[in-house]
Amino acid sequence: MHFSGKITNSVLAHVSRQGAGMEGLYDLTDLPEEFLRDPSCWLESQKVEQFLGAVSREYGDRMGDWNLMESVGHNCHELWSWGVLDSVLRMMPNAQDVYQQPHRFLSYFVSPAPDLAQVHRESESIRFEMPWVAEEYPLTSEYLRAALEALPSYVGKQRAMVRWRGHQISIGWSDAQQSFFEDEDSDANFKPELVKTMRQSLELAQRELEERKRELVLKDFQIEKYRTQLENLVCLAENSQQGVREFSESRNFDGRLDLLKSQLRRLDDYMVRAQQLVTILVGQGRKDPQVHEAMKRVDWDYLRSTFPQLIKDMVASLVGLQTELRGAAIQMPSEQGTANSSDWPNRGNMNRQLNL
Repeated sequence: MHFSGKITNSVLAHVSRQGAGMEGLYDLTDLPEEFLRDPSCWLESQKVEQFLGAVSREYGDRMGDWNLMESVGHNCHELWSWGVLDSVLRMMPNAQDVYQQPHRFLSYFVSPAPDLAQVHRESESIRFEMPWVAEEYPLTSEYLRAALEALPSYVGKQRAMVRWRGHQISIGWSDAQQSFFEDEDSDANFKPELVKTMRQSLELAQRELEERKRELVLKDFQIEKYRTQLENLVCLAENSQQGVREFSESRNFDGRLDLLKSQLRRLDDYMVRAQQLVTILVGQGRKDPQVHEAMKRVDWDYLRSTFPQLIKDMVASLVGLQTELRGAAIQMPSEQGTANSSDWPNRGNMNRQLNL
């Protein structure tokens, strides 16, 4: 649920009008100042209630006002803090028109508009039930109660009587209430049809403006939500990378891969020695038909020519796997002294020397 910026703007206007210093006032809440002073803006209900509580504690005693919210509500017609609604109310022929449609008035201050139950209308009174009890939002409820009482002041009449107990609100007024204005001042200066048309136009403009502000507030909330989600994703990614690194370190992948590369080097060295031994034996004239047949069966010429490249490919694969693991572990610096082709003996030169 959201409350209108008309409430916070009224409080700020009243405090300023009483001459109280505004220093530190905006430090009482994390709501932006432009939102607090915007009568067409919608604010989170809990944050508005907290702001009203902070202002009451900070400025109530300072201004000698034990019920600051009631004072703000009773002076609503003088503060001009409700935006277009102030002009609409001044065009009303009488306050009873507002009291007969309380949901319409409350929808300017509460979003979504409260669903009123058990509505009972009489000639000079009305009672209904609100969706929440006054104790749930005591300061906001007190402000709305006082503002409802002060509505006749817009047309120069005395205040009505409003009681809010639990869920139930009862409003009483008198058609015979004396006007604060002289009779000649209270005469209508406009045709009723013109007044009605102007009032409807102002209400429509107000509704459209508030709807746009509501959409902007929702978009701000969505942007903040997406920003939080993005931060969480970044944090999750960092934790995942840290997990990969810790997992890699715990399994000693680098050490095991280095061992495999060392064993491949040793195997390659064994193959070189075997080639040398075969060359020596064949060179002593022992390549008889039986030996020649044995070498053909094991495909010695193919094994001798492909084995060095096979070793190089296996080492390259191990190096690539090691690089990938390090990259996943927050791009750890590449291992110094990693074996490469230059670390290996030039097998071609060796083979040529052995005439293989």
